[in-house]
Amino acid sequence: MTFTKLLGASAAASGLIAFAVTAQGASLEVEFQATIASEQHPTYAGEARYYHVSVNPENPGIGSYAATIVGSNDPAPAFVRPFTGPVLSYKWIGGTNNDISGVSVAGGEANRITYATSDTTFDGFGQQQLKIWTTTDPGADLQTTVADPYNVAGDSGGGGYRSFGGAVTTVDISDLSGGSVYVFYGAFNTTPTVSAVMKDTNGGQPDIVLENAHLNADSANRTEYYVAELKFVNDAGYDVIEYTHLANGVDYLGNGRGLGTLLTGPAAGSSTLALSDFAYDSATGTFDVTIKGASNTAYVLVEASGLDFSNPDANPIILGEATASVGTLNGNNIVTDENGIATVEGIALGTIKDTSFIRAEKP
Repeated sequence: MTFTKLLGASAAASGLIAFAVTAQGASLEVEFQATIASEQHPTYAGEARYYHVSVNPENPGIGSYAATIVGSNDPAPAFVRPFTGPVLSYKWIGGTNNDISGVSVAGGEANRITYATSDTTFDGFGQQQLKIWTTTDPGADLQTTVADPYNVAGDSGGGGYRSFGGAVTTVDISDLSGGSVYVFYGAFNTTPTVSAVMKDTNGGQPDIVLENAHLNADSANRTEYYVAELKFVNDAGYDVIEYTHLANGVDYLGNGRGLGTLLTGPAAGSSTLALSDFAYDSATGTFDVTIKGASNTAYVLVEASGLDFSNPDANPIILGEATASVGTLNGNNIVTDENGIATVEGIALGTIKDTSFIRAEKP
């Protein structure tokens, strides 16, 4: 059985029914953060200035052999970090000066990721440091220094701006039960910050805030690039993760480097299921509700006296004369539209116990 929000109904002395929403587990934390390329590297003039990303499903992940130890010119240990789930979306911007809408390389469900900034004076000079594999397989070792392996079949990309003060990036996670947002960012002679917030845009849940994902507190000596992996769990109907990159850690005036985002999630077809916009009409004994889940998927509503799914005292709610303004009805099934939404009005609630819970389940 699948559910995410429980709507509790209790019969008050006045005959009115109070509905409360209880969120299930949700979290946002920094799973990983590291320097992935640096102008401080002793061999910066060569391959060491690049950071490697593979979105090829055979070997997806990040590779770096160009990091440096803070305060020295000694290379830090190289690493390869596979992505924790399938790549759903990625987008790097760059190219057109002073225009954040310029996309250097994007793929998957790229419309999940959007950028906004008040900065209007930035350019891409010297910032083509991303090397990305899309249709070609880089092999398991993303640290490789073989000449131009990323250029096979055109699988190379630039990405990033210089003199970039700050940007707000929004990532749509509304249909995901969990995953990771990978933030690619950089700085020049400064210590950057990356703050993030996970939001329920419908206002049902409190914001979950990360004050700073730049955990190594590295202060760049000339250009350095970083990655931060923000891991999230979303079983409570959260809709977006927004993060802000400030190159100087203070305001939008810093000399930023790089801007890219990548989203991984569960296997295709997985989704967060949520109930929202619940409205009860005491005069008619009916209620309206919106279901948000997987696209073109059938759900049923169940009224139960407890939270235990094995409790036999749970009854399907008959749709009867209900109608759907979004999605469709098929017998007792509520079928979401292509966006994973269904809104149903006029559902007969039936007998209300002292404490009742309404949940959505897959039939």
